[in-house]
Amino acid sequence: MDYYLYLNVLMPLPLSQPVFTYRLRIEDLEVPQMVGKLVVVPFGAKKSYTGVVLEQNRETLQPGRRLKDIIKILPYPPISSTILQLWRWTAQYYMCSLGDVLVAAVQSGFRPDGTQEEPTSRGALTLKGWLPAKKLLEEEHFQGHLLSSQRRSSAVTKALRFMLTQYQEGDKAPMTIGEIGEWLEVSASVVGKLRKIGALEEREVLTTDVKEMAQLPTRKAGDPLSPLVRVGGNNILLLYAPGSCVKERIPIDYLQGKLAKGGQILLLLPDVVALKEVIPRLKLFFGDRLFTYASISSEKERRTTWLAALQGDRGLYVGLRAAVWLPLSQLQEVVVVDEEDVGYRQFEPSPRYTTTNVALMLGHFTHSQTLLISATPSVESYTQALQKRYSFVEAPDKRKEVRLQTVWMTKAFEENRVQGRMLSFELMGAIREAIEEQGLALLLYQRKGFARRATCSKCGAVPKCPQCHTILRYMEQSLMLVCGVCGHYETLPTHCPDCGASGMQLEGTGIERLRRAMEELYPGLVIKMEEEIDRRSRLPQVVLSSRFEPPLDLLREATTVGIVQLDLLGTLSDYRANERTYRFLVKCRDEAPKLQRMVIQHFAEEPNALEAFTSGDYQKMLDHELEERHIVQFPPFARHIDIYFESAAQAEAFTIAGKSIKLLRQVLPQATTFGPAPMPVHKKDTALGYKVALFVPLSLSSQSVRQLLHATLDPLLAEYRGPKMYMYYDVDPL
Repeated sequence: MDYYLYLNVLMPLPLSQPVFTYRLRIEDLEVPQMVGKLVVVPFGAKKSYTGVVLEQNRETLQPGRRLKDIIKILPYPPISSTILQLWRWTAQYYMCSLGDVLVAAVQSGFRPDGTQEEPTSRGALTLKGWLPAKKLLEEEHFQGHLLSSQRRSSAVTKALRFMLTQYQEGDKAPMTIGEIGEWLEVSASVVGKLRKIGALEEREVLTTDVKEMAQLPTRKAGDPLSPLVRVGGNNILLLYAPGSCVKERIPIDYLQGKLAKGGQILLLLPDVVALKEVIPRLKLFFGDRLFTYASISSEKERRTTWLAALQGDRGLYVGLRAAVWLPLSQLQEVVVVDEEDVGYRQFEPSPRYTTTNVALMLGHFTHSQTLLISATPSVESYTQALQKRYSFVEAPDKRKEVRLQTVWMTKAFEENRVQGRMLSFELMGAIREAIEEQGLALLLYQRKGFARRATCSKCGAVPKCPQCHTILRYMEQSLMLVCGVCGHYETLPTHCPDCGASGMQLEGTGIERLRRAMEELYPGLVIKMEEEIDRRSRLPQVVLSSRFEPPLDLLREATTVGIVQLDLLGTLSDYRANERTYRFLVKCRDEAPKLQRMVIQHFAEEPNALEAFTSGDYQKMLDHELEERHIVQFPPFARHIDIYFESAAQAEAFTIAGKSIKLLRQVLPQATTFGPAPMPVHKKDTALGYKVALFVPLSLSSQSVRQLLHATLDPLLAEYRGPKMYMYYDVDPL
């Protein structure tokens, strides 16, 4: 007799209620455990999706309604209840659809939509490379033949005996030719000889056929952080490592010791450059127990890592922010390197989350320890440590000595000590030294374009963006006036649009104008913008970058770093601007191993970030930030939620944003509301977006605030009858 099991399945759809009920035919009374299983289900007339079972019941909660049957149960272990709990928390906290969380969390290869073929377990978990030949291991006659025929080559004979006595099937994962040579401690020519005589063969094996204990190397790194790791009873440790570079902020010996006891460890890094640098080093100490999950990994490697995590395979799982969603069923430890880095923030698409916060909750739900490591901890994390919610350890300061010069540009201009529009004599001298020593001079100037604005010399009129009302900057490369907010562009007018006077005067110095001035000062010198560099060829002598985050790959080669105008880092409309400026300076110094000199130009007389940096006093910056933010009640003394309204109809988006502010000020009088402010938007069918910033006192319940926002703003959007309008939330934005 057939029975039915009724399953509530989470679908990968951006809906407010993305859970649908399906039925599963079972042949006997024994009920299979389906919660957490991946299933393919029909949706609509022709579509099918892969969803996750959230709940199962013997009886339907919708009697009389015709339910569709499950198409297929995918042959993978179920996602653990703690991971599903993390998904629910993410959707609730970041005010997004649970369907969006599923899309982010389940690797695309495991979500066949009816048009894809599902990956098999074998295809997803195979490793290919070189190993001792099975014939060598199993046939005594073949062993004797090789040892006899190669007796004149002591190196080959030694390698053969090593494989026969020290290797058992499953001890090693398939290796590259280079790894074979390191393992046998022989030259490449000997490895080639072993291949020629049939002692080595190329094989493809399942990772489950490889013995776990045999894959973990025993060598030690001797890193200075491992002895300092002492996680307290709250299971969270903030490790402050001043003066260290990103490679030095990974406690390898500590992680090796934890992994030797079993389980899984998650190691998160903020950007691709850092990940590429640490992978080879981690491979030495974790061997085949190292799993990577990042955009630089192949599709097969990502599938392998995701399934290994789901199956509970012991190992160190390393990746960027998306790796926080790995379904780690045997998690023991979470390590977040540079927890404050903006690279951990997911902006688009939804869910818009901060990896560090999700990692902390992952540790909470799985009862795992969480280790946050940074050379410049965020103000929020440091505050948690001050309140004893996190354990705190400070490592010895490893700051290296470089020649540091600061130049107050107001005085330099008064004394006529500036050339090339923005180059002080000190910076010019540092560039000259870099050229003489054949090093790289990296100049950081966060002002894009050629000129800040075009001005009428007669009436003083300045062209502005018709949408954002911001001043348009002139870009020499395109010969256009461009808005830095929304991307609007127009040609440079030959006559003033206000008074009709001929000619527009270009004012201010952008990075393109600085480059032209430098080319006149240093004829014959190779000067390039960062985006013009071919990383495969030799670097030029001078590189200019306009990024607000220092380029790590160029810092690795720089002998001279010049910050052309430090004040620009503080012009961002962000209450963290001073903190980010301090972090920018620290990164420029500590992530540049070849750095000899650093010149910082500024117009503000005594910027706090610069004072804290030059004195090596992180506490000075921290005290300043806490005092300033306490006065205005910004995080960590309040919760920050941004609300976005986007539409192809600019006026309607602005109107809805304005109405939302009025409503929010009525229902949340204790909160501070700012806006609406225009936001950069580059999406299909969307002309412009407006942002409303909400700062909510900590005394108000987080859950009640979210419920109040939905109750207030959802009806506002439901009543709207104009062109399509998008509204979404960005909680705790970085």
